[in-house]
Parts: sequence; C-alpha cells; structure tokens
Amino acid sequence: MERYKNLIIISLIFAVITLVIVFSRGPNLFWPLYFVPLFLASLFYGEVGGGGIGVLASLSLLASLYLLSATGETRGAASIEFSVASGTMIATGILFGWMFRTQKKRVAELSDGTMLDRLTGLHNYGYFAERLEEERKRADRFGSRLALMMVDVDGFKGFNDRFGHASGNLLLKRLAGIMEEHVRDVDIVSRYGGEEFAVILPNTEDEATTVAERVRAAVETTGFEGDKDEPVVKMTVSVGVAVFPNACDNELELIDCADKALNEAKETGRNKVIVYDRP
Repeated sequence: MERYKNLIIISLIFAVITLVIVFSRGPNLFWPLYFVPLFLASLFYGEVGGGGIGVLASLSLLASLYLLSATGETRGAASIEFSVASGTMIATGILFGWMFRTQKKRVAELSDGTMLDRLTGLHNYGYFAERLEEERKRADRFGSRLALMMVDVDGFKGFNDRFGHASGNLLLKRLAGIMEEHVRDVDIVSRYGGEEFAVILPNTEDEATTVAERVRAAVETTGFEGDKDEPVVKMTVSVGVAVFPNACDNELELIDCADKALNEAKETGRNKVIVYDRP
C-alpha cells in the first residue's frame, strides 16, 4: 500500500510541474523542478524509478520544445539545452537510484546483523520479542491461534563442566541447526538465552505438540561431540508449549506459561514435551 501511495504522490508532483511548464510557457526556466519527483522516485524505487522519471521528464521537455517554441531556429537552440538536461536527468536518476538502493541494502544488512545471535546464527532475544508481539496482535486480529515452544538443553552445565565451554558452544550451534531443520518454514527459531531456545509457531495449536516432539526426538538421536575419551555424547532437551489465547491473554503471559510447562517437563524427568493447560 505504501508503494502505491508514494507512486501517486510522485505522479501528482510530476503532473503539476508539467502543467506549470506548459501554462507558463517557460520550459527553460522550470525544467529543473523535475529533479524533485526524480529524487523521490530514486529514493523509493531505485534505478528503475529514477531512470523512469528521467525518461518521462525528457519526453515532457521534448514535447514542450515543439509545442512552445514558435520557430525552427528557437527550437534548434533550445534542443541543445534540452538534450543536455534530458541526459543529465536520466543519468542522475539512475545514479541516485543506485545509491539509495545500495544504502538501503547496507542498512538492512546491519539491522539483520543486530538481530542475530553470533554463536548460533539464530535470531536473538530482541528479534524474538518483536516478532512474538507482532504475531500475537495478528492472532488477536484474525482470531487465530499462536503457539510458543520453549526448549532447554538437559544437563548442559554438566556437559560444559566435563567437556569445556568450547564443546558446549559447538553443541548449541548443532542444536540450533537441528531445530531449524525440524520446525516448519513459517516457524521462527530464536536463542532465548544461555542454553534456552524459543520457537514461535504462527497460526498453530495442536500441531505445536507434533513439532515439539519432532525436535525432541531429533536431539535424542543425535550424537554430539565430546572429547577423546568420549567422542560421541547423547543429549536431550525438555520442551514447554503454550498456546494463545487458550493459555494466556498476551505475549508476556504466553512466555510465562511456556516457561511453566518447560519447568514441569524438567522437574518430571526431562526429555519430554509438556503443554501448558490453563487451570
């Protein structure tokens, strides 16, 4: 919607400038005004937008030249100036468009980088919190369900104490890959903190348990790297699941309910999935 709004604004500005040129009969005086829509088009639509407005402005100037110049001699003198102006606008539009597009790409890359966990490559807590709020509002608006999985590595401290933090980091990276592989494409996997992960499952209720069990089983059957005395180590995870609005009324309560289910899973034997049930 925003793209169409910007296009309408640029078109209106272009039309007004063209009318000013026609009714004032002064293309030589007013043609630089075309740089205004050209700049906006470059900003919003890159090289295509900037170059497109440059071409349209050139055609408008060409039409003005033949409509408003009375004699061939006048047209000949003006045509040189307009040719230079046309080439300048097209080149400027393409250059500005490239500059704006490149800058937007760099900003997006930097923004994405600040939303990633450096160790695992997953989204970090900041991104998780933003997306959970967005998905909760969407579920509220459309009357759909939103599930949240909280996943914690069983016995991670003991693993770190025995094999070292470097091996612990490798385990977390491996676990991140397993989770991304076994959730759905629409699900959002994040590192919540430490050895705890969170998965947002939009428009989901019963299937959340299936996804959680798939992740739990995949971890249970995976061999993780230990040391030379025990090169392959088996690990497990406990998973807590909660569903909005079944279990809670907002995203903060959803996290709390999923955490309670996770704690229950760990306290009742670990390596299991518990779904929170509102009392």
